[in-house]
Amino acid sequence: MRTSTNGFLGDRARAAPRSHVSHLEASGYRLLESVTRDAWCTECIEVPGRRDVQLSLNGEVFALSFPGGYSWAEYLYENKDRAEVLMDLLPFLDAYASPDTCEVTVSRRLLPDRRELHVSNGAVLRARGWSSGPPSS
Repeated sequence: MRTSTNGFLGDRARAAPRSHVSHLEASGYRLLESVTRDAWCTECIEVPGRRDVQLSLNGEVFALSFPGGYSWAEYLYENKDRAEVLMDLLPFLDAYASPDTCEVTVSRRLLPDRRELHVSNGAVLRARGWSSGPPSS
């Protein structure tokens, strides 16, 4: 794992919880690289059987970036909930790793076809425009 600090590292990114590392290891993922720049901490995660995913956080926004331009974000409203927000985001990474997750082409009348990532948790991600999250339980 390579860590590089380039520029200002804000207090919120510096205070990012590291509790997710044990989840990554237990799930068979590998942390390839961790880079901090412009108050954002970005970690590149190797997902077996899939392409690499980036986890970016700045203390208020926690975002997963998937290959193909798809992303999913969670937002922090209270500092005390920092670890909980991150742990809520990790099941999304698990759903992406599932064999049931697939990229599909959706035909649209009078518009060009659109690519969507159908995640096994029920979420539908679009590279541009509106995405829908997993169904509420």
